[in-house]
Amino acid sequence: PRRPAAAPSATPLEDHGLVGAIHWLADEAHSVSGVETHVTGPEETAPLPPELEQAAFRIADEAITNAVRHADATRIDVGLELDASTISVKVTDDGKGFDPTVTQNGHHGLRGMRERAELVNGTLGVESSPDGTTVSFSAPAVKT
Repeated sequence: PRRPAAAPSATPLEDHGLVGAIHWLADEAHSVSGVETHVTGPEETAPLPPELEQAAFRIADEAITNAVRHADATRIDVGLELDASTISVKVTDDGKGFDPTVTQNGHHGLRGMRERAELVNGTLGVESSPDGTTVSFSAPAVKT
């Protein structure tokens, strides 16, 4: 069930802000799977439009979850960058990779990530090889 936005502890994003929520995702992935996780980026960010923070958080969540569930990764690196005009999130794993042009039955994660990126005028890039996968999201950091 969805909680109202004002509910206490509604989501890690609301509790911790974008930077804290990204760290929370990495910590959760490590505690659940034992995969080594590292996050780089600013200590905190200025508030961004909620829909932009939500898109960045959900894309990072999906990319980390996929690396843990499907890639047999042993390490996941998450980078967050924010400048005056752009936010970027990059999730890289050392897993077995996949063919991003092929949609597995019942698996809609990539399509969902692309749709989230498009909703905030952003882009999503996916590069995958047998040595790992990188999911890159970037979008304008201000409302357009």
